[in-house]
Amino acid sequence: MEKQEKKSKKEIWKEISLDFRSLCRELRLWWLPGRGNSESEKKIRKKKVGMFYYAKKNFFSEKRLWGKTMSGIVAYVDETGEHGLIVLLHPKKMQWSSDKLSVRLPRDSRGKERTRLILEAAAMQAKKAEAAEYCATYAFDGIKAGEAFLPSMEEWEKAIGPNISLLNEKWRSIKGKDLLEKGAYWSSSQFLFNLSFALIFDDDDWDLALKDNNDVYVCPVIAF
Repeated sequence: MEKQEKKSKKEIWKEISLDFRSLCRELRLWWLPGRGNSESEKKIRKKKVGMFYYAKKNFFSEKRLWGKTMSGIVAYVDETGEHGLIVLLHPKKMQWSSDKLSVRLPRDSRGKERTRLILEAAAMQAKKAEAAEYCATYAFDGIKAGEAFLPSMEEWEKAIGPNISLLNEKWRSIKGKDLLEKGAYWSSSQFLFNLSFALIFDDDDWDLALKDNNDVYVCPVIAF
């Protein structure tokens, strides 16, 4: 009888232990999304425009995760749902280049490569490239310096521009204000030695701006 009683206690403790571990797992999945293998997490592998991005956990969510540091908002997703662009949360007005830096940029290159080439040219010519430097050194909200870049005209045009209203709507629901104000936004695409392309948010059109114009926004982005 005594042996049977001890066996029963072991079974009880085993059940309690299993229940406790199960509870811990559920709490871990809820509190630390991205580490488990739940069905909802598998679905989130396909990203959508407007999702919030959390760099510290490399996690995407359709809802705001309170208590977590948000890094940006998904602005573009390709046809696979796996790759795209994220707009970061600290756009800032500044010059493209106060020294009117001129640099040759490959026509089919993207913003990441163009940002690198702009900075290399600035170093070689001992000139300033404020917009590209701000993007390359951007280090807020879990984003590490070197990850962000100045988007190209093509990236603005096909990716970010068409979704500005949605991005603002998502940001407004949290902060009560627009993320991207109406105005002009620099691209990493150069036109002439003293001119660069800028997207005019007021009418979703392109215009040229003098590189030393300090009334144009810089909006850093990262790719995923």
